[in-house]
Amino acid sequence: VYPNPTKGVINIFSEKLNNGPIRVYNNLGQVIKNAKMQENEKTIFLNNYKKGFYLIEVNNNYFKILVE
Repeated sequence: VYPNPTKGVINIFSEKLNNGPIRVYNNLGQVIKNAKMQENEKTIFLNNYKKGFYLIEVNNNYFKILVE
């Protein structure tokens, strides 16, 4: 999951998660975006959301992302 911090565009790469789910959570723990991996890579756009911290769940792993 990169870059971190970001201006709003997140790239996710996983060799193990082909077509697996991705969830983005706000600081209240609410799911704000659902996506699926496409092949080994997925781009998530968060530039329409407020600046701050978000959690990205990929294959039951959580990544804390700062949107600047």
